[in-house]
Amino acid sequence: MGSNEARNIYNLSFFYGQFITHLVEHKKVDQVKKSFGYLRFYGVEIAKAFPKVPSVYFDVAVIAFEMKKLLELIHHDKWEKEIQKALLIEILQVDNPPDFNKEDLDQGIQINNVVRNIQYGLALFYLNEGVDDFVEMIAKDILDDLDYLGESTFYRVLGMTEGLMRFAGPTFWEDTDRGNVNIFFTPYKDQIDGFKKLLYELVESQLRIQTTKKYQLTDAEMNLLWEMSRMTKESEVAQISMNAENFELILSDLENIDGTRLEALISLRISLISTQRIRYLWYRTAVKLRLVPNCR
Repeated sequence: MGSNEARNIYNLSFFYGQFITHLVEHKKVDQVKKSFGYLRFYGVEIAKAFPKVPSVYFDVAVIAFEMKKLLELIHHDKWEKEIQKALLIEILQVDNPPDFNKEDLDQGIQINNVVRNIQYGLALFYLNEGVDDFVEMIAKDILDDLDYLGESTFYRVLGMTEGLMRFAGPTFWEDTDRGNVNIFFTPYKDQIDGFKKLLYELVESQLRIQTTKKYQLTDAEMNLLWEMSRMTKESEVAQISMNAENFELILSDLENIDGTRLEALISLRISLISTQRIRYLWYRTAVKLRLVPNCR
């Protein structure tokens, strides 16, 4: 790994996966648990060692793919649910350990996170099998990316992943030790819409909770803010909550402004202005105290 030999890691992970497959077939539960821990460790170490090298980071996805294949086999073999859950947690940590900051990754890796593609495919498998709690675990883990990507980029990344899942074929153009298998192929394309719906519902729920708390909004105010944000080009809450000009532009496009909605609009604008004013005053104070540089 230290020599930056991506192909060696690619092939080695395949053979290690074959070894663990035999452990699964012989019901060696403890050894499988330990082996999953090693796979997660290898993925984490690669991510830490090469955060700016997409070609090497691809090997983290290869490791995740081996874990995905094993999890599918283990599910079909009907292992205990708690054991399956523990192993699922391992694949969700392979690129996201508690002590690792994803913001340290190359921007290209952040946007085109190939490990997420593998996890997305695994969610489609579980959705097809009716294991809804595992589907939700994966969805909530993917949702972690929302905070550092931002809403509009997060949607764009989901769209890229969805496109890959829909159109990727079962084979790859190059033969390797593992053959020509396309690790991003899924036979469960009919589950994409359902998983996409779940992800979007979770995004909306999280953004509503965060925004309501941040600006101390009522339900009526938050509903209006959400409605207005969907009318922006980016379909992003921040385009309204953080931008007074956008607020005024979208305001003219709103329909059905009765007395109740008008009152909510006025109170919403006051809440947003008050928060922005407080933020500005804090910034000026911090500049005076030399806690932050003066950007003017």
